[in-house]
Amino acid sequence: RKNKIKPDIITVLTASDDKYACAFADKIISESRETDAWYDCFDEFASLLNHPKSLVRNRALTILAANAQWDDENRFDGIMPDFLSHITDEKPITARQCIKALAEVGQAKPQFIPEIISALRSADLSRYKDSMRPLIEKDILELSDQYDNIRPLLLRQECREIKSLHDVDVIRYPVHRNREPVGAELFIVEDEMRAGQTGLYEFPVFGRRGSAS
Repeated sequence: RKNKIKPDIITVLTASDDKYACAFADKIISESRETDAWYDCFDEFASLLNHPKSLVRNRALTILAANAQWDDENRFDGIMPDFLSHITDEKPITARQCIKALAEVGQAKPQFIPEIISALRSADLSRYKDSMRPLIEKDILELSDQYDNIRPLLLRQECREIKSLHDVDVIRYPVHRNREPVGAELFIVEDEMRAGQTGLYEFPVFGRRGSAS
């Protein structure tokens, strides 16, 4: 991991100049999707999850999601309850941002998918106005549908040593779901939500690893 001089992250991301803070957050997000250069600041980003300003919470959610793929230290384990709480954030825009970010988190850390699904299905959206509630419901439905397509096939012996998506090659597999075949990728992952059993999961293609053939 490269060591680079970074500004005071908290000060920049909470700056009163929202245009400047947003531009800097976009830079972090873009770079984080390519390298782990910002992962060292994970704790600083996480400290902004419950910031009183919703725009700051939006930035924190998206930046953390972009860094999920580099989380070899499993720091996400400690922040998932706070992260998931923003599915029903007081600000509907932040709730939508959280749901969007969770798609990226689930892709990078599939062991959290059962927990994410549970939080999505139990979300109480009654606090939102009629103008926003259908939009959040649609976001939840779309992400839930993606995750509902996951079919666990336990492979206790063959995959016992597999720890993460990075440990295996991507396998292409055509899946029929009562319509035209769609591409899918088979990932072997450790499913911590199932008492540590190792599982084979079938994921819809999210795009990060290329489109299905």
